[in-house]
Amino acid sequence: MAKATIRYNAGNGMWIEVEAENVKAAVSAMATYQEVFAEPDCGCCGHKAIIWECRQDKEGNDYYAIHCPKCNAQLSFGQTRVGERLFTKRKEHPKTRGWYHWQPRSSDDMPDDMP
Repeated sequence: MAKATIRYNAGNGMWIEVEAENVKAAVSAMATYQEVFAEPDCGCCGHKAIIWECRQDKEGNDYYAIHCPKCNAQLSFGQTRVGERLFTKRKEHPKTRGWYHWQPRSSDDMPDDMP
């Protein structure tokens, strides 16, 4: 069977292009890329010039997010254990499509045994 190349306009100035061996593989690949790259704007303020980020902590763990330079909100991504896929974390902030303003934890939220 022939390969297919599919180009998709994400509607935010980005194009997503996937190459797949069959329809199932094409849908799977497109869904993976759309979830990350088809985000139209900041869910808190509507700013369109959003920035993709990857940060690494001291232990070498990678953290992925989209950041709004205007209002400083972010949309965080989780990672699958298998398959190197990212997924949006939207459930905690449904009104803003998962976007939120990071708030440091107050000392009242910390367990008593924390320094």
